[in-house]
Amino acid sequence: MKDLIDEVQEASTAHRSTLPIWRKPFRWIIEHFRRYLTLTPLTFSWQVTVENLLISLAVTGLIMLIWQPPPRTNLENITASTYLWMIIFLGPIVETILLQAIPVFIARMLGFRFIGQMFFSIIPFAALHFTRSISAGVGAGIIGGFYSAFTFIHWQSKSTWTAFWVTAFSHCLYNLAVFAMLIGEF
Repeated sequence: MKDLIDEVQEASTAHRSTLPIWRKPFRWIIEHFRRYLTLTPLTFSWQVTVENLLISLAVTGLIMLIWQPPPRTNLENITASTYLWMIIFLGPIVETILLQAIPVFIARMLGFRFIGQMFFSIIPFAALHFTRSISAGVGAGIIGGFYSAFTFIHWQSKSTWTAFWVTAFSHCLYNLAVFAMLIGEF
């Protein structure tokens, strides 16, 4: 946790008065995410989930104006209850272990700090979601991967169990909202 706070504080206070205009939005972004570091796990979960969902929907909507993904054929032989079980429970648990915990652990073993750990987690998460479509890869993969990695890395400073359940719970909430939007496809 100290590395994360030091890195964020260093980035946000370095040359504050002499920052070129193009770097000022980055300072705002860093300050925005720094505020998350003071929240309780449940408050953190729902706020990160809502922000992740809104940004993902906006970006995905823009992408879909340009490129429409092919119809979902993978839902034809699956019931709504099975799909719900897969994306609300199974998916978040498995993805948190395989795509956050293990990559972050490897990055830490290799000596990477916060940003390096983020990339180690986002890349496989995004790669998995790009197999569906470009919009899913960007919305769920890159944006969702960013929020999942940020969540896991932040809470791992408290404990690995806290990192796991907060990340999986946030992912469950996100997928539940997506499921609610897809319910008409069943």
